[in-house]
Amino acid sequence: MKLMRVIHVFCAQIWFGGVCCIFVYGLYCFGNNLEKDAAIKLIEIIPFLYQKLIMPFSVVCGIQGLIYGIFSSYGFIKHKWVLTKWILAVFVIICTGAGGIGQVIAVIEKINSGEIAVLTMSDGQMFFVFMIGQILLLSVMTILSVVRPKRKAGA
Repeated sequence: MKLMRVIHVFCAQIWFGGVCCIFVYGLYCFGNNLEKDAAIKLIEIIPFLYQKLIMPFSVVCGIQGLIYGIFSSYGFIKHKWVLTKWILAVFVIICTGAGGIGQVIAVIEKINSGEIAVLTMSDGQMFFVFMIGQILLLSVMTILSVVRPKRKAGA
């Protein structure tokens, strides 16, 4: 279980750090008034990063959460902070699909269709809303994992 905890912390921090890095990369992409060709080359990296970096580590965290819930004293609803983390995880998934990836794909489609000639910050407004949502939710989940409010004896 100690090795699993180490792996869980490692994966969670790569997940969280990866989302923060994608946010900063998005600031670069949307904040430099890039022309169509440069914009499409750079912005297409965001869905790739989600697929190759965020997805594998977030799936490992989810699987480990299931294993912890089944085989440890934490359970799924025994501790409110664990249940809260599961609920927040659902919202992170929504922010990722609808926001991080979904909004970038919508912008890519607009660039390809000619609706966007120069990529600006206003083109990425919804992307940033969902990215900030992910960062806040992941921050709360990390804090809950460290603090573990109202910890019961032996947990």
